[in-house]
Amino acid sequence: MTLSTALETLETACKEKKAQINRWDIYRIVTACRADSVDLEENIRPILDKHLGAKDRDKIISDLGSY
Repeated sequence: MTLSTALETLETACKEKKAQINRWDIYRIVTACRADSVDLEENIRPILDKHLGAKDRDKIISDLGSY
């Protein structure tokens, strides 16, 4: 999965499920960011800020960091 596809997946998940993003989505996003050697939080924070509140955003960032 490319980084752009992973970020699209995240945006779709945020729109449809809000904070209930499943572990498979999280794993794919982390893997794509690592493969492209980009900062994970820098790339996902704008998407999360657009769709979620601070509490949900921080939980997802925490979940992403556990991978």
